[in-house]
Amino acid sequence: MSARTGSSHQLRLALTAVRMGPALMLLIIVLVLSLLSPVFLSGRNLGNIGLETSVVALLALGQLLVIITAGIDLSVGSSSRSPASSVPCGSETWSWWRGGW
Repeated sequence: MSARTGSSHQLRLALTAVRMGPALMLLIIVLVLSLLSPVFLSGRNLGNIGLETSVVALLALGQLLVIITAGIDLSVGSSSRSPASSVPCGSETWSWWRGGW
């Protein structure tokens, strides 16, 4: 019986490691980057990181809600790509960035 208890303990430990893997990797990355760069944990840099990840986080949250409600729709990637590709084309055509309205 002790061999079975040992193997179930190992299985539980392995499953915990798999579940904690992404958070553990994120913690390791943050620690390494904060040691390599003195400005990594500054307020300005953390604000920039939050701003850059907010769009992806909102898309992922919307996709999660769609999947949870069993209306599986995986077209969010292509839907978010359309405006991302049309805005640069439009800005080149209308040259708003050069002041040529």
